[in-house]
Amino acid sequence: NLIPGLPSPDKFGTFTKHGKNKKNVWVVLKDGFLYIYYKEKEFKEHKPSLTLSLLTSTIKPVVDKKIPHSFELVSIED
Repeated sequence: NLIPGLPSPDKFGTFTKHGKNKKNVWVVLKDGFLYIYYKEKEFKEHKPSLTLSLLTSTIKPVVDKKIPHSFELVSIED
């Protein structure tokens, strides 16, 4: 078990969130949910800042030459 409190994630890793300030964000994909952690401590304790259902979301590509491979995740629950 790589992440305490979360048995066998499907995928996990980090990405850089761009905005006013760039920052690393830890993410875990498990059973159709995307768990987002803004602080490493939250990640280690499996206390996500945000949980999104990918079953009710779509991904929109964002064309920005400064930030390749960008996308926007849009939830229909909002």
